[in-house]
Amino acid sequence: MSQRAAWQLERLGFSEVYDFVAGKSYWIASARPTIGTTGEARVSDQMRTDPVTAGPGETVAAARTRRDDAVDVVVVNEHDIVVGVARAARLTTADPEDPLGKIMSVGPTTVRPDEPLEALQARMSAISVRSILVTKPTGELVGVYHSATSPKL
Repeated sequence: MSQRAAWQLERLGFSEVYDFVAGKSYWIASARPTIGTTGEARVSDQMRTDPVTAGPGETVAAARTRRDDAVDVVVVNEHDIVVGVARAARLTTADPEDPLGKIMSVGPTTVRPDEPLEALQARMSAISVRSILVTKPTGELVGVYHSATSPKL
């Protein structure tokens, strides 16, 4: 937003106006609200925003108490940056005292909330992936998208 536009908004009574210098694309990719539609479905239209999360130092036993048996746990750091995924099957068989950082899969694939849904579904189908993490460009967890046949993540 230009300085002139920010000044006009302040003049109209908006008390907190900011100049978002990263740009519109970054704003949308960060799952921030927008006005209007492109007519194309986006990941943000169908993603879940409540995946089960835990820190890498949390024990398997503690993580098990916050999820259903078929649910993976997204491992995030103190800033909600995705660092891995503890898969449901691994959580079931792992030593309860092990930290999640020891059993998680590192570097999971992620997409942005503004990703066109149809293209993502085609890519996921081609490689037999049923769910994918949704993050901001900074790596912060926003949610998870899963196909209709996917177990909850």
